[in-house]
Amino acid sequence: MLHYFSSIIIFNGILFISFGVILLFNKNKFGIEANKVLSLLFVLIGICYIIFAFGQLELFTRLYLLDHVLLFLGLPIFYFYIRTYFRNRYKFDKLQLLHLTPFIIQFFIWLYLLFSPEAQSAEFHFDANNFNFTIFKNQHKINILVLSLFYFYLIRKDIITYQELVKQEYSYSDENTLIWFYIFLGLIISTPLLISFVNFSSNQVHSIYPAAIMTINTFAIVLLILCRPEIYKSIGAISPIQLSRRSNKNCSLSHEKKEKIFNALLELMENKKLYLNPKINLKDLSKTLETNPNYLSQSINTISGKSFFDFINSCRIDHAKELLVNNAYSNYTIEAISKESGFNSKSTFYAAFNKLCNMYPSEFIKRFRQLPDPR
Repeated sequence: MLHYFSSIIIFNGILFISFGVILLFNKNKFGIEANKVLSLLFVLIGICYIIFAFGQLELFTRLYLLDHVLLFLGLPIFYFYIRTYFRNRYKFDKLQLLHLTPFIIQFFIWLYLLFSPEAQSAEFHFDANNFNFTIFKNQHKINILVLSLFYFYLIRKDIITYQELVKQEYSYSDENTLIWFYIFLGLIISTPLLISFVNFSSNQVHSIYPAAIMTINTFAIVLLILCRPEIYKSIGAISPIQLSRRSNKNCSLSHEKKEKIFNALLELMENKKLYLNPKINLKDLSKTLETNPNYLSQSINTISGKSFFDFINSCRIDHAKELLVNNAYSNYTIEAISKESGFNSKSTFYAAFNKLCNMYPSEFIKRFRQLPDPR
């Protein structure tokens, strides 16, 4: 029975390694650098699975617990994948080698267990009756939990920074993409935790539960990536941006120049209605105005007090309000109105309308119809 479950786990490990190799050689426009890190993570996960499986067998008992040590290496790799994903290109410095500290500490603890006098016995097994094993599993549970929460905080912080800077460069977003991305984060971070806790909490070292969790996790991650290619292709709302954009506080433009650029923008919006293009972005708009993207961003932020995203959406909402009260569009659905106004999704339209008008489109229509006829 043990060999049967070990075979299942080894198969999952090979699947992860194979998928990592495929990602490594997958060529696309944006995600090449990020995919190198993601492929390394998948290969590491696959190796952990295989080591775990062989560690259950009598011939390879010395490998037992090594997979738990490698978990501390997987978390920083996953963190650097996120950083590379949002930046597209990411430079590492020597200071970031500190992320390897928890892994190095755990590795030496494992070596101590492996070469301790007690472990030299041929009949030695890591089990609940072994004092060193008990110490190892208790400190492992605490440290892996604390480290996972720490990296979740860092990753969440990066995502929030990304979302803020996207609004300075893009007029559209796809929250559905980020929802799927959060699910991907959850699968990667929570599953090793769950496996570790289940394995260490079981009275028996050999358990069916880790095999079941690993199998479900493997197919869930593979299916998610196949169904949501933006995770590795950087499509949709996930666009390559510079997370180190200069702050508006360092702006060298005078207030008069900002007003000039902003007024030219207003004139362009009124005459050509470029906001109706659902894919309009700061870079393209700055080319049309023959100015620097950073200058345009600073002008919008300073004069209107809004981000590029909110400014464009305010123009779209004004246009949508005109359509909602226009009898020529009375047979249009709200979703059709949102598309006519330049929004790429109904949910984004509803959120923007409620933010700017403190009501939803249906309520706006209802209130307009209740107004007395000015004639």
